[in-house]
Amino acid sequence: MEPVKERISACLADISMWMATHHLKLNLHNTELRFIPHRTSPLQALSITVDGTMVAASRSARNQGMVLDDQLDFMKHIRSTAWSCRFLLYNIRRIRPYLTTYSTQLLVQTMVISRLDYSSQSFHTSPPF
Repeated sequence: MEPVKERISACLADISMWMATHHLKLNLHNTELRFIPHRTSPLQALSITVDGTMVAASRSARNQGMVLDDQLDFMKHIRSTAWSCRFLLYNIRRIRPYLTTYSTQLLVQTMVISRLDYSSQSFHTSPPF
C-alpha cells in the first residue's frame, strides 16, 4: 500500500507544481481521491499528504456529471439522477399552467430526458465488472 500512496502523492505534487508554473492553484480542499482496490483485497483507508494538506479517500466522487462510488455499481449516481429528475419534474409541474403543450414537451425533453440519456450512455459504455 505504501508504494501506491507514494506514487499518488508524487503525481499530485507534480500536478500542483505544473499548475503553479502556469499561474494556477490546485485546490486540495476540493480534491477527491478515489482509490478502487481489487475486489479480493481488503478495503483500507487511504490518505495522502500534498503540500501540507491531507487528502483522504472518499467513498464516492463526481466527475463529469457521473458519481463513481467505491463499489462501481453506480447506485449513488442512479439515486442522484433520479432525485434531480424528480425535482425538475416537480418544478415543471409548478409552472405548467403558464406553458403551452409544445413548450412543456420541449422543456421535459431538454431537462429530464437529456439527463437520463447521458446517464444511459455512460452506463452503456462502461466496462462490465
